[in-house]
Amino acid sequence: MPVEAWLFALLSAFLFGSGFVLTQFGLRHTSPALGAAVSMPTAAALFWILSPFLAYFTGWTPRAGLLFAAVGLFFPAAITILTFEANRLMGPYVAGALGNLAPVFAVLAGVFFLGETLAAVQWAAVAAIVAGIYLFSLQRRWGQTDWKLWLIVLPLGAALCRGLGPPALKVGLEWWANPYVATMLCYASSATVAISVGLLRTGRGRRRISFPAARCFAGVGLCNGLAVLSWIEALALGPVSLISPVVAGYPVFILLLGVLFLGRQNVGTAQIAGVLFTVAGVVALIAA
Repeated sequence: MPVEAWLFALLSAFLFGSGFVLTQFGLRHTSPALGAAVSMPTAAALFWILSPFLAYFTGWTPRAGLLFAAVGLFFPAAITILTFEANRLMGPYVAGALGNLAPVFAVLAGVFFLGETLAAVQWAAVAAIVAGIYLFSLQRRWGQTDWKLWLIVLPLGAALCRGLGPPALKVGLEWWANPYVATMLCYASSATVAISVGLLRTGRGRRRISFPAARCFAGVGLCNGLAVLSWIEALALGPVSLISPVVAGYPVFILLLGVLFLGRQNVGTAQIAGVLFTVAGVVALIAA
């Protein structure tokens, strides 16, 4: 697989991790639903503003465009909404770690639906990443309260969407290899979903958003939007079963950036072990 594919995947992981940490600052000022209603349209607007310079429509295939728009209804729309809520209730470390079960869904989808194959060392690498995820999620306290076990449905739902989205996009990219337009169309659909959910979940008197919240969530939107673009660029260069687990290394960046900027999470043995397992899994995938 080209080196560029690995670099795009690692950049995506870094940007996703940055978005998780920045979300914590935004959630201090507004609700997850309103935050998503700001972040998604911000990213969508950026892609459309830049489209005259970066988008091309040579070889346009309508079925690919329709597929990209349809995927955008849940990728990244549902991921963002579920992740923001999980981030608020569980903290960025656990929400990010449990959301990292996406490689399992992505690998299985790549193997069973796209006909991709994995060597034994690659299966071992994915297993190491999953073990790291488990270690990350051992601590169930965030802020002053312990989160309830049923809340795992939030990051797991995000993980399912994150795992199923890339294989679907990979199909569309095989019809028409245009990562930028794919991202642009995905975000157009996602922004519509995010705004609709934000309006439905908040009453008229609670639809105001402060400047600090808007600034934070606009930054989150840019981080997540560029992360998705980097992810799709990587998918255009390599298989889902290798790209998605590398992107799934983003909890490492959440942990590192969280320690630097949040300053309220004690890093224990389980978290350190989780970092080591995750990094080892990513390195094994790259070396395979």
